[in-house]
Amino acid sequence: MRYILMSLISLMMPVLPTRAEVLLEDDFSGDLSENWVVFGDPIPYIDSTAGSPSPSFCNNGDSMYGSGVISREAFSVEGGLILEADIYLACSERGAWVHAAIGFVSPDYIDGENPDERMLADIGFSYLGELNWLRPHLGLVMRIGGRTEEGRFHREHVHADSLLADWHRLTVELDEDGLLAWLLDGEPLYSTTSPIQAGSDSVRIHLGGRSTHWGIALHDNVILRRP
Repeated sequence: MRYILMSLISLMMPVLPTRAEVLLEDDFSGDLSENWVVFGDPIPYIDSTAGSPSPSFCNNGDSMYGSGVISREAFSVEGGLILEADIYLACSERGAWVHAAIGFVSPDYIDGENPDERMLADIGFSYLGELNWLRPHLGLVMRIGGRTEEGRFHREHVHADSLLADWHRLTVELDEDGLLAWLLDGEPLYSTTSPIQAGSDSVRIHLGGRSTHWGIALHDNVILRRP
């Protein structure tokens, strides 16, 4: 009888959800080099005056080449990965080439390479104003990219002027079946219907992009976890 009673009580107790496994977490209040390898010229820095809350990571790139960081650790894709961060991008109306993004890159990524050649998936903001002579007056666009089933890197651009000069939570998810999903402030944007070609059983995390004196690109509260 005692055994039956205890069994009934255990069945009535709610099952509490377990906290997802956090693989990397950084609010940039510590040493940048602890979790990241810095690349670019000029080099990125921690901005002690801004953040969500401050401090935050400023990629501090130039107008031609991006600057940023790559995670020191490579993370297995087995079981899936969820990468998210708060991103802030502001730029003067005429300005251009200000870019902030988060993404998965291949573990053999080398400083100075075109990240699209090593990128598995990413999400970020880019501002293209009057000074961008190829495509002027685009304003703020959200850049969503992922490697296709055939191994090519495909990118979508979405106009997003209403998101300028404010903090937003960007997320890119890779599930255990190799399907991708991108989210803005917790709301789904896009997803894939066929698995991507990862090309490796692990990835590193990439933050950064181009930026100029016309604007600023900040990242904060980066979390990488299992689904």
